[in-house]
Amino acid sequence: MDWDAIGAVGELVSGLAVLVTLIYLARQVSDAKRALRRQASQEVNETFNATHNMVASTPALAEAIAKIEDQEQLSRGELVQFRALVIAQFNAFENMYVQAQQVSDMLPADVMGEMIKEYFTTPYVREFWDVFAAFATIEFRTFVEQLGVISSADIQKGEDLPPESR
Repeated sequence: MDWDAIGAVGELVSGLAVLVTLIYLARQVSDAKRALRRQASQEVNETFNATHNMVASTPALAEAIAKIEDQEQLSRGELVQFRALVIAQFNAFENMYVQAQQVSDMLPADVMGEMIKEYFTTPYVREFWDVFAAFATIEFRTFVEQLGVISSADIQKGEDLPPESR
């Protein structure tokens, strides 16, 4: 065998090695994306579970929510507790939004939008948005405003809040 043939075999072997390496790397990237999706989903679930646990473990907060459902007026203390819950829920929604932007196929924007629209039908939530929006990312604020549920220009701050809470 001459040196040209040996060189050709060497090039063929090195080409195959590069191909095998590329296939391996593609699989690793795919596995990493799947793991990232699972982790992002888990983080979002944990955030929502934390807010639900807050309600379940705080009888006064559960009572405040029951009053809201019965369209009763909240005391100032109940309003503070409910505002903390709403802010935590907004954080969960923003976390979900950020995760969805970073991890494709996590949750479609229209599904997330419908969840947020439904949440904004709860009394006091629109007013508490003004508190949260100051700390939210511009992208998330824009997303919420594009849903048509809120617009900073259209909201008269505190219109649903009792006078002592404004």
